[in-house]
Amino acid sequence: MSEPDVARRQYEAAAALHRQGRLAEAEAAYRAVLARRRDAPLLANLASVLRGLDRFDEAVALLEEAARAAPAHPDIRFNLGNACRAAHRWAEAEAAYRETLRLAPDHARARLHLGHLLLSLGRWAEGWPLYEARLEVPGEGVSAPLTKFPMWRGEDLAGRSILITIEQGLGDEIMFARFAPALRRRGAAKVTLASRRLLAPLMADLADEIIVVDAEASVPPHDYWVYPASLPGRLGVSLETLSGAPYLAVPAGRQAKWSGFAAPGFNVGVVWHGNPNQPRDRYRSLPSPEALAPLRDCGARIIDLQVPREDFGDLAAIMAQLDLVVSVDTAPAHLAGALGVPCWIPYPWAGTDWRWLWDRADSPWYDAVTLYRQDRHGDWAGVMARMAADLKALVARTA
Repeated sequence: MSEPDVARRQYEAAAALHRQGRLAEAEAAYRAVLARRRDAPLLANLASVLRGLDRFDEAVALLEEAARAAPAHPDIRFNLGNACRAAHRWAEAEAAYRETLRLAPDHARARLHLGHLLLSLGRWAEGWPLYEARLEVPGEGVSAPLTKFPMWRGEDLAGRSILITIEQGLGDEIMFARFAPALRRRGAAKVTLASRRLLAPLMADLADEIIVVDAEASVPPHDYWVYPASLPGRLGVSLETLSGAPYLAVPAGRQAKWSGFAAPGFNVGVVWHGNPNQPRDRYRSLPSPEALAPLRDCGARIIDLQVPREDFGDLAAIMAQLDLVVSVDTAPAHLAGALGVPCWIPYPWAGTDWRWLWDRADSPWYDAVTLYRQDRHGDWAGVMARMAADLKALVARTA
């Protein structure tokens, strides 16, 4: 068998291991091919494996080499941007995304990822328009609109009606619902808010009408509709104008239903994992409930908030009785923040989300939220040690 045939078969075997998620084996197989040939596709594939193994700087080095070998290949530049962003190399990530867009101006994923980067750096005026590219990228959690009437793009709303539809996850729905009253202040005659059934009881005070989205949902005609995550861009929201004040309340009747849930003393509700199907969940969720063990020796009552409830109205009534919520970056953290319940978020070094910005402990979205960030990738023990020390001091002050 000729040398090129051997290399081709080795490459196909490595690619098969890569597709199966057998990353350590795929790395070894790709490196065996590297001994025979060294081209841009091979370097890019090995870099993808290394990113999957959280070896971000190594992935960057390989993609830089691949970009030199194939300077006109936009996807290699795009993947270089992703690797640089994963490695917290922000300026290099921005340069790679912009070069991708120079090579391929219609590259929607590059526009979206550049938008994510700029938003995470607080450059919101630049980031919001690019964030609209999520509507062009499959798999971004954006549903088809509920109606065919026109999308609102910032037109005068005086005397008009507008529907805010749904997109992305429950946390996103909670986070962006805050902007419904702003449309009233813009002069809208009627603001309708679509909501998932789990969240609908919380939304009643934010809009003139709530439509529960299910198979039977019926949407009356409106003058406009808009995606909720498009609202901050349409409204010109900036770090200086965003309010982190509470905007949700416990639904009527739920306080009585859960009266007396919290015991005397300092009560802390905990959420240690999010939806395992979420792409970033392996970074944001704690490895097990045992990671929270340091909090159990701080003089507080620890309450599991992941016990199933009827809906988030029940969860809100429970949270309102607590002194503190400790939640990973998932919907209950947004709920606590929107209610004004103090919430500490143990936050990963890798797989970060644009909305929590970069390298700050507070959140402009929620005055009640504090982030405890990993100092290095995977270091949950360090996060929990800091959190336990702060909790112990907090409990002592309130005793």
